[in-house]
Amino acid sequence: MMKKILSAALLLTIVACSSNDPDFVANPDYNANRYGQFKTDTLYAVLDSVVVADTVNTNNAGSLTLANMAGFTSGFVVRYLTLPDDTLTLKEIKMNFITEGHFGSDPQEVLVDIYEVNEVWDATTIINEKAAWHDAPPGTYLKTVSMMVADSAESNIALDMDLLKKWQSADSLNTGLYFTLNPSVQNMVLQFNSLQSTQPPRLIYSYKDTSDTVTATNDASIFSYDEINGTVFSPQGRYVASGIPRHYLVRFDFTQLSTRAIYYNADLVIPYDDAFPYTNPNKPGAFTLRMFDDEAAENENPSSTYVITEKGTATKISNQSGFASQIVQSIVNENLEHKWFSVEYAVESDVFSVIRFFGQQSAQKPMLIVKYLEK
Repeated sequence: MMKKILSAALLLTIVACSSNDPDFVANPDYNANRYGQFKTDTLYAVLDSVVVADTVNTNNAGSLTLANMAGFTSGFVVRYLTLPDDTLTLKEIKMNFITEGHFGSDPQEVLVDIYEVNEVWDATTIINEKAAWHDAPPGTYLKTVSMMVADSAESNIALDMDLLKKWQSADSLNTGLYFTLNPSVQNMVLQFNSLQSTQPPRLIYSYKDTSDTVTATNDASIFSYDEINGTVFSPQGRYVASGIPRHYLVRFDFTQLSTRAIYYNADLVIPYDDAFPYTNPNKPGAFTLRMFDDEAAENENPSSTYVITEKGTATKISNQSGFASQIVQSIVNENLEHKWFSVEYAVESDVFSVIRFFGQQSAQKPMLIVKYLEK
């Protein structure tokens, strides 16, 4: 079930998979001598809407996210079940993290608060008994450390020996750690390699004249946001998001189009804000276009799905197979009830990113450009 948020601003353009000009296509169905010259009409969006997912599954995160931006925060939990043998006399033990990427502000390092989690959890349990984690787990503050921001940089955090001994004494006491940005850090999204990466979080311990490592057993990012009203991103806008699944829907008035026409080509163009600070530069800008029959995005037409890639400052569906003939033509002929176009990230992973679209009340309205021959 998706929650609905009425929108008034949207951005997006959908990338061309092919670029055939009908003026140069030798097809008797589109013969200009028979039907006259090709014509072009442009429809501008008349309605738009945003839907936000009820739940976000962040178990076994693709990346571990620390964030503090307007209306949105994120922390992560890490747990090590494989620990150094308690018979070893350790000289040092530390946690090791590799920075995967960042956006927003650009300091060299940031302050991170670490808490010991007060509940046992693993990759299958749900903190706070919810299908989505929107709140930090209950925990006891341990310390504040510095972590590196630059891509591929390493952060090494010393672990207290007494804490390790407690974890070694009983699995029920090995509850892991929760990391969150210190409140002094603003306008920042910082991502680290997770358990699913090639360089997952590690414990590095030394004893005698050698050292060894163990890899994290469980990890997860926890996105915190308003479940009722959806995420709040400033400035005002309409958004498509990953990490917190959020889709954009837009509708056009197809009664403006001629019913006495053969629609050859259709371009759906939705401008977006390429300077929006919450767009993750490491997140591929690929999107999926789907069709629904209402703005709550509950009744999908599964046979009409298109892949879109951002380009320039817009995303664009251009001359994709069947888009004009099967979608636009069917809507105009009143053979298709699904008239809402929905745009979402092609891969809605837990890698956080937001793209801001300009909507139907903005100066840069979404457009549907059709090329046709009139019967």
